[in-house]
Amino acid sequence: MERELWTDVVAAVRRAAVGHRQRQRKFDDETIVLTFLWAVLHDRPVLWATDRRNWPFYLRVRSRPSASTMSRRLRSSSTLTLLGRVWRALPRPIRPNAALMIDAKPLPVGGYTTDQDARTGRACGCFAWGYKLYLIIDENGGVHAWNVLSMNVAEQRVAEDLIPIAARSAGAGRWLLGDRAYDSNRLYTIAEACGLKLLAPRLRPKERIGPVQSPGRRRAIQMLERPGTPLGHALRDRRDTVERYLGTLSCVGGGLGPLPGFVRGLHRVRLWVGGKLIIHSLRLHRKRSLAA
Repeated sequence: MERELWTDVVAAVRRAAVGHRQRQRKFDDETIVLTFLWAVLHDRPVLWATDRRNWPFYLRVRSRPSASTMSRRLRSSSTLTLLGRVWRALPRPIRPNAALMIDAKPLPVGGYTTDQDARTGRACGCFAWGYKLYLIIDENGGVHAWNVLSMNVAEQRVAEDLIPIAARSAGAGRWLLGDRAYDSNRLYTIAEACGLKLLAPRLRPKERIGPVQSPGRRRAIQMLERPGTPLGHALRDRRDTVERYLGTLSCVGGGLGPLPGFVRGLHRVRLWVGGKLIIHSLRLHRKRSLAA
């Protein structure tokens, strides 16, 4: 399975590299990106991937970029542009009536870390030190918007930026399902302006409803709170898709497990998580293709 998955990764990078403009260098951006993704796939530092002995015989080339070259090039605008092209070129088949789900996944690090970008914030029922992955996916597991920031950044604040991106990627007229953390008049207004219908349970369902409410929030209250509507209850149950997606993302081989000790700093964490999402998206696409 690993060989077939890597074939898909190479094909995706090569498709994205068509028309990619870059300076003439000893190692092109395609080689830099593939070397990085090889390390991400095997949960190893980039230094490990620069040693040709850590590649199978059929993939060994005469030379690989050095660790210093990789560190420098992974910060260059040209390489980051190619990574963005790879991300935008990923297959995202989505049904016309499929809903979108928004959620966040904490990425904690050790409490004694010297990482200056890590912060303390809410994790799963506790406070933790580290980062957080914020994302919007569809019911097929396609990721339409994501970001990684420090743990202390509120989910509502990041959602304001992710919702317009997801609406352009998935198309308007879809339901956007969230948990009670996304119960905000502002988010309902932004979602409506982007053509999405946000549905999230109230953060404090026993409190009195104020006179000034967005139409989207009033609709969500009517659909979810007693007695509710059949459509509201059905959509609430469909939101479990994002929980299954995050669980699968974390438990498969080469998936997004706990951040390794060599992945520290916001730039490296964002690169690492982005690589994991690319690989996982291609894994899900191959699985769907085989099932079909």
